[in-house]
Amino acid sequence: MSFGKYQFLPWSRRGISGYINEADTLGKANGVAIERATVPVTVNVNADVQERKDFLMLGPGDISGIQSDMIIRTEPLNGITNFEPNYLTYIEFYDEDFPWRYTPAHAVGDSDLLLRPWLALVVLSEGEFEDTKRRKPLPSIKVLNTNALPPHGEMHLWAHTHINLARERQTEFEDFLDDLQKDAPTDPDGLFSRLICPRRLEANTPYHAFLVPAYETGRLSGLGLTINEIPAQQPAWGAGSDNELPVYFRWFFRTGANFDFEYLIKLLEPRIMDKRVGMRPMDCSAPGFNQADQPGPVSGLNLATPLLLEGALKAPSAKSSVFPDPANPQDFLPQLEKLVNLNQKQFEHPDEDPYVTVPFYGMYHAMRKDLADPQKKCCPPSSLIPTSGITT
Repeated sequence: MSFGKYQFLPWSRRGISGYINEADTLGKANGVAIERATVPVTVNVNADVQERKDFLMLGPGDISGIQSDMIIRTEPLNGITNFEPNYLTYIEFYDEDFPWRYTPAHAVGDSDLLLRPWLALVVLSEGEFEDTKRRKPLPSIKVLNTNALPPHGEMHLWAHTHINLARERQTEFEDFLDDLQKDAPTDPDGLFSRLICPRRLEANTPYHAFLVPAYETGRLSGLGLTINEIPAQQPAWGAGSDNELPVYFRWFFRTGANFDFEYLIKLLEPRIMDKRVGMRPMDCSAPGFNQADQPGPVSGLNLATPLLLEGALKAPSAKSSVFPDPANPQDFLPQLEKLVNLNQKQFEHPDEDPYVTVPFYGMYHAMRKDLADPQKKCCPPSSLIPTSGITT
């Protein structure tokens, strides 16, 4: 039997974009590059002269729209009216590198794991935005509640590449990447990317989800405005922005009542339970059966308080009965032991008339033959094990 394996990468890129000059500022600054990121290229001329040039890369400011075929899934689907409010909204793309394809920076941090996507998924409730009359080059919205927009310093946390490729062996990270380069072309459907909105939703609320540019150059380009002298890493919202965002893709959904398992767990409230919960008093003063080796009934228990029978669950404050109390020996115990041990005689002499006695509960679990000698191990041949006990 084999099991599916999910693997995730914090970002993915192809080709020359891996050589972009400037590091991602993670929203702390606008960076140095203006309008577009650059990649240094060195050319050898006549084997003696080297020419170096910084080539401009396509960036968010060069994108005027995306093909809807690139989007393979949204969660929730458009028009859903009972989405769980404790779930997160997300969108998935067919190309595994799409969210970082036009990011104007290279990854930073330990092992270069941090890289912001050039897109953002924004979820707004009705009343937190207004549709504008703009339709070209992209339709746009005016955001009225800027607190609902994800912070730029955390954008890299809400996008990843999802890998479903079957890999039999687990290797070091470098070997894993080498294997991935070989496996991805043979099964391109085994990789895709996902962009998540970190907003926590409210129950019974209508929402609109918007795929928007995360950088100011992309925002201005989507509004048909110039990107001249705009820093390549300047965020699309925040200081200096008028909060009008062009929209690449949008859909609508509504949350339902928050009535899932998590909600029910949160309804639980600790209460002080009565110590008698889970305990039942038993009257053991007259057991009602005869002794095994002499006439007369089995002696009852002489207890100051009733013996408590415990259930599978009991109150944390419940106190178990002290039984037996060494300071107050009882004749009941040795007399009961003799009755229990009669069960073994049933197995040793199956042709004789059976004894009507108390059952030896747990003898097969404890591997005990009788109560008299702990060294005698259970159990009799399976042919001698009764299918039903004979009890009083």
